[in-house]
Amino acid sequence: MAMKAMGTLRELFRYPVKSLAGERLEAADVEEQGLAGDRVCAFYDDSREGWSRYFTARNLPEMLAYRASLDGEGQVRVTTPEGQVYGWDEKLLAELQKRTPVKLSLSACRAPHPEVPGLLSVDEASLLIVTDAALSRLESGWGRRLDPRRFRPNLILALTGDAPEEESWIGKRLAIGGALLRVDGPCTRCPVIAIDPDTFSKDPSLTRKLREDLDMQFGLYASVVRPGPVQAGDEVRLLDGPDLTDSPASSS
Repeated sequence: MAMKAMGTLRELFRYPVKSLAGERLEAADVEEQGLAGDRVCAFYDDSREGWSRYFTARNLPEMLAYRASLDGEGQVRVTTPEGQVYGWDEKLLAELQKRTPVKLSLSACRAPHPEVPGLLSVDEASLLIVTDAALSRLESGWGRRLDPRRFRPNLILALTGDAPEEESWIGKRLAIGGALLRVDGPCTRCPVIAIDPDTFSKDPSLTRKLREDLDMQFGLYASVVRPGPVQAGDEVRLLDGPDLTDSPASSS
């Protein structure tokens, strides 16, 4: 099957804790369930059930000021806005609990998705892809600088000028480094994109623009067909048509 080179992997991001700021990486392993170490932990509101049990920046925008990373031994470390560093433990829970009256608890690391076995605390498929072309179009329409951190992508792709439109990728496969992905569909955005990741101020004009122009869809979800290493600068190739003999390694 033909493969079309259409750009490179520009940036790579991991978010070890759901809804906290993450870390920019030069390289990472794509595992069966997604990017290694991505959204392996989460905060819970135990008064709720199912998906609404997750406590996120929708509930407390200041969560975006906490930066989560993995240390050399793969342990979660969270740096507060004041520069204090915590592990994934009761001390961190007490620190965040000071900022909300909602009674919180911690997930176990690598906690499974509550309804879909095998997935971590991600909203849809394993990986979220955003392209520089899509960012540029939205930025031009919105009329101001657009920080891609608003969209919490795992992979930002820099496309060549003749790359096919993103919508045409759905159902096809992308080869990036040693990994093979299947593009599953568009990401429908939530109101969190209106929150500035630095000031935490809300600007609903971005949400309105996205609703008017793109029906609130921005970015593409992808699942993993073949795990493998990826790094910034890797060539991105689109396989010309789906291969029905391959099935994604993670449930969808």
